[in-house]
Amino acid sequence: METNINIGSSQAFRLQRAVLIYGTAEHRSGFATVHEVQRPSAEANPRLGPATLVTTEFVRELIKGLGRNTCLEMLPENILARNELVTAWWTPAAARTLFFHENTELAPITGKKFPTPALVFKITSGGQLSIRALAESRRPERSTALFHASFWNVYLDGKVCHGTMRAPKEFSLESFPNWEKAFFGSNFSHTIRDEVCLHPAGSTGLWKQLASAFGTFPVGFLKPSGDTLEEFVTHV
Repeated sequence: METNINIGSSQAFRLQRAVLIYGTAEHRSGFATVHEVQRPSAEANPRLGPATLVTTEFVRELIKGLGRNTCLEMLPENILARNELVTAWWTPAAARTLFFHENTELAPITGKKFPTPALVFKITSGGQLSIRALAESRRPERSTALFHASFWNVYLDGKVCHGTMRAPKEFSLESFPNWEKAFFGSNFSHTIRDEVCLHPAGSTGLWKQLASAFGTFPVGFLKPSGDTLEEFVTHV
């Protein structure tokens, strides 16, 4: 088979390194290795050298080398951090409509408006959404302490159980409002742990109390998550 590639350059290219990607049949628990390509002589067939695990630094160098013509992005005010692996942004406190599954204890209050705290969202290139809460409704700094988001379907590390959430397939800057809509428009079906907040009756009691409530979210019920904004964003 003969393949021709036009890259707009007369430079000579040669095979230098190869990346092998491993994973299960379900595409889980994957990892990648990088190999130097060895060729004893000009006539010999290339062979793969010893494997080393692919590092984040290697991926960054690769993307930098492949992305010479990448367009410059102008970041909106609410974007906190962004690179090729992760984007984090924040939203101020607001009253939002929440929905709960019909077979849950909170079904009677589904579709009502609830005061919610300021939030930090994080999306990785793999499509995993994570969320934390803020005690103050203002743009956080790298050292700002974060809190557990008291919503159902959110794990202790902040990862969201997507379930039937209609998550966007894009990770562009324009898509992030749609990620928020997908999260708040999902059918919250279960609490991971009720003790992710300091309300005496747990997160279930918290949302019962806040159904159709006026005013702002009672931040005194927020439970510290133990991480700062920088730690949350850089943990990928």
